Amino acid sequence: MLPGRRIELRFRAIYPTNIQVGINSNRLTEVKDTGAHPELDGFFHTQAAVPVSGSDPRFFWRVLVVLPRRNKAL
Repeated sequence: MLPGRRIELRFRAIYPTNIQVGINSNRLTEVKDTGAHPELDGFFHTQAAVPVSGSDPRFFWRVLVVLPRRNKAL
């Protein structure tokens, strides 16, 4: 993936779940809106979780990730 690109992750997990996104041992900042956030070099936003079914504790999650433009490990 190219630096600065936006990707979408989709998965199922138990609700509630503390979602965190990391790249090369560096945790990205979570934002609460879908704005551009040029002040951040990489971030993620978690969309609302949707239940699988009434009897299942797992929910569908959709996480929007903007990859960092530079390698923070350097």
